Amino acid sequence: MKKLVASVGIVLALTVGFYSSTSGINQTNVEAAGTTQNIIDTAKAQIGKPYVWGSAGPSQFDCSGLVHYVYSVKNGYGNVLGARTTAQNYWNKSIQKVYSNPVAGDLVFFYKAGTKSVVHVAIMISSTQFVEAPKPKAKVKITNLKGYGLPVAGFERFVSSSGTVVPSNGPIQTVQTWLNQTYNARLVVDGIAGSLTKQAIVKGVQTELNNTYNARLVVDGSFGALSKSSWRTLQYGSSGNRVKLIQARLITLGLPVTGGMDGSFGNGTKSAVQLFQKSKGLVQDGIVGPLTAQALFN
Repeated sequence: MKKLVASVGIVLALTVGFYSSTSGINQTNVEAAGTTQNIIDTAKAQIGKPYVWGSAGPSQFDCSGLVHYVYSVKNGYGNVLGARTTAQNYWNKSIQKVYSNPVAGDLVFFYKAGTKSVVHVAIMISSTQFVEAPKPKAKVKITNLKGYGLPVAGFERFVSSSGTVVPSNGPIQTVQTWLNQTYNARLVVDGIAGSLTKQAIVKGVQTELNNTYNARLVVDGSFGALSKSSWRTLQYGSSGNRVKLIQARLITLGLPVTGGMDGSFGNGTKSAVQLFQKSKGLVQDGIVGPLTAQALFN
C-alpha cells in the first residue's frame, strides 16, 4: 500500500443518503487499494453531485452508494466492506468500532433519535468534518460533525493512521461487536477479552433477566447473589440471547464453541460448558444452572 500522505486538517465524512437500496447496483471492478489521503481526495471529488436514492455513482449517490464508490470501487476496500449494502448493514459488519476521537478515513454512522436503527453513513475526512449525500434534492457536501441533526452511533475504522488495513475481526471482536449492537456496550472492538468485555457480558445477562423475568436487577456488570438467585437454567435445546451470552463468555475464556455465537444451545455449546465445569471442579453435566452461571460470569 502506498505511503500515507499527510492528512489535511478536516475529516471528510461522506454520508451517502439516509435511506439506501441495493437493487439495480452493478458491482464495478475495484482499483488498487488507496491510502487515507486517497479516500479524502476521492470523497471531496464527489462534492456537488446530486443525491439519488439507490445510486452508487459515478455521477449521483445515496449514502451507502457513496461509501461503496469511494471505498470499494475507487480505493480497493471491497474485500473489507463486501458488496454494496445499506447503512445499517455496513454498521453490522465485524469491523473495528470506536465511539470517540474519529480520524480521517473512518466511517461515521448516525441513528434515528429514539431508536437503535442506523439510518445514515458518512466518510470522515478529519476529526470534525465529513462529506455526505444527505437526502433527496440535496447534493454531496462537507458537514460539521458538531451540532449535526442526528445522533452518532459510532465509527468504523479499517484504515489505520499509517494507511494499512486494520486486521479483520476474530471471535472476540465478533463478541464485542454484538455486545455493542445489542446492548449499546460501547466497547472498543480490539479483540482483547478484558474486564470491560466481561462486564458488558454480565450487563447483558442482567438486562435479559430483567426483560424476561422482571428480575429488577441493577445492571452493574457484577454477577452477585441477586443475579444468581434470578438466574434461570439453560441447557441443550435452549435458545436466545442468554444462550448467546453464555457462548460469548465461553469464547472470551478461550473455550472452543463449535458453531460460534449462534444463540442455539447445541452439542458444541454443551461440550464447551462441560470443559468449563471440569476446570472449576463442578458437575460436568453441560447444564448452566445457578452454580455454573455464578462461576462463568464471576
